[in-house]
Amino acid sequence: MVKKVDMKTVAERMKYAMKKAGVSDYQLEKISGVKRSTIKNFLNTNNNPRLDTVANICANLNLSVDWLIYGGAEDQMYISRDGEFDILSDAFLESRFASLAEMKKYLLIRLGEDEDKVEQILKDMISTTISDGK
Repeated sequence: MVKKVDMKTVAERMKYAMKKAGVSDYQLEKISGVKRSTIKNFLNTNNNPRLDTVANICANLNLSVDWLIYGGAEDQMYISRDGEFDILSDAFLESRFASLAEMKKYLLIRLGEDEDKVEQILKDMISTTISDGK
């Protein structure tokens, strides 16, 4: 059964999405480049941000823009069809970042600054890429 996410405002849906992703406003600022004051204003008022800001936030949380703006069932929340946001998927990481340094910075924020885990993810990714001949 698909869970209906019954939230009336964009801000409520944004708070819900951030909680599910385990992302604070500070972390969202770091991964998206959207100023924390803009994020806080968005979360605490009825003022909706500009569409480019919404698109940026959605891209960084793997959210559907339609779901964030209009709401809907939880299975409509994510861009990916499998429903869950996998920040460790090689495809997501490779498509999102131009360099290993950017990727490392993002992963450190998302994984609570566990540098050993981030280093291992990057090593595994590089060895997989080399063995696949990419």
